[in-house]
Amino acid sequence: MHITVLITTILAFTAQLHAAEKLYPSPPNQSVVQNEIGKYRHIVGSRPGREGGFRIEVEIINSKTVVHNYGHGGYGVTLSPGSAIESIRLVEEKLNDKSKAIVIGAGVNGLSIAYMLAKRNIDVEIITKDTYPNIVSGVAAALWNPYDISSSDEKTSQRLYQIQTDSLDWFGGLVNESSWGVRPVELFVPTERLLVSEVHFFLPFEQTPIKWHKTLPIEGFSIGGYQASTLFIDTSMYMPKLMDELKKMHIKVTQRELKSLPDFVKTLDDDSIVFNASGLGAKWLTADDAVYPIRGDLCIFDDQKISPKLKNDYILMWGERPDYMFTRVSNEQQQGQFIFGGVYEAGDDSRDIKSHYCERTLKSYLDFVKSASTE
Repeated sequence: MHITVLITTILAFTAQLHAAEKLYPSPPNQSVVQNEIGKYRHIVGSRPGREGGFRIEVEIINSKTVVHNYGHGGYGVTLSPGSAIESIRLVEEKLNDKSKAIVIGAGVNGLSIAYMLAKRNIDVEIITKDTYPNIVSGVAAALWNPYDISSSDEKTSQRLYQIQTDSLDWFGGLVNESSWGVRPVELFVPTERLLVSEVHFFLPFEQTPIKWHKTLPIEGFSIGGYQASTLFIDTSMYMPKLMDELKKMHIKVTQRELKSLPDFVKTLDDDSIVFNASGLGAKWLTADDAVYPIRGDLCIFDDQKISPKLKNDYILMWGERPDYMFTRVSNEQQQGQFIFGGVYEAGDDSRDIKSHYCERTLKSYLDFVKSASTE
């Protein structure tokens, strides 16, 4: 689906939705969370951030062509298709039916690159320390969330806009293929007033239509805020689907931990092209001191009998961090998950469970629901 068609479709959908003044069901009430406060599953992941922004560029190392693609921080899934397209474009003239591509990393960026190369009949091998579900891409709460380009220079802005456009086009083309787990979703962000500074993460606006409400259209709510029509990528479906597609194309996956990128490329044939999508591993593989970890925690309430009205319907985001809540339904029995998150701790690379993070998020949710609801 072309990007203009997709945007037109989203805008038309949004216009119809607002014209009908749809009222969305209340989110999980306090009793649901309080009664099961100790029963949630707590998982941790480390996003690969990078000072100065993500890196997508070509480098010649020991006479071999290396394409770097890492450092996306909290936008890894959002930007992954467009980043893969951009990475391949940089070496377009070198790709042919005799090319050998080595992809380092099996996160969403590495798998996206491998998938697109394989679709072009390029010989691909993935080398990775870990695979799904033992990677951060497998636990990400992936809302399609445009990266803020407002402070970039013009050339960088244009490049990033194209990456975002390609990503939205890609995900939009998967909406009608349920096995990928990509679906339209409404995002509600309660606030007292709408300021550009409060919605910087939805720039550019034409990619994510926004509507302001004096009172949010959620049952029981009395607070105002804005509503954005966007896409949700269910990584519990999207990542296994990507891996399954690669398996069908007989793509070799080698589990191996690399210590040094220069040492590794010495062992390759001269016509090999390396795509470095190693995420946090780039810090030591390429001696890139700009790479840093960003801790994220999710609090997951499993086996919830979610109302058919509520399942997969919207995402709620609140507070300054911000925190967020969404539902994910896994079967026809309407049992699924309530998922809460919002932890974004730069520099924290620990994977141990720190209960105060989930306790803080859940308390924040309870306080928010109380303040947002009609008395």
